[in-house]
Amino acid sequence: MKFISALFFAAAAIAPVTADTGKEEPAASIIDLAAADGKYGTLLSAVTNT
Repeated sequence: MKFISALFFAAAAIAPVTADTGKEEPAASIIDLAAADGKYGTLLSAVTNT
């Protein structure tokens, strides 16, 4: 189940990046977006199973 949770967190982190395709400024990395949203720690723990 943790793998599925990781997929959902990854999808939540990727969604803002794919939505910004029409903008001129460079897109932030997925990790930067997730960290800014406070999700990176949860995603990291889900992926590493810790």
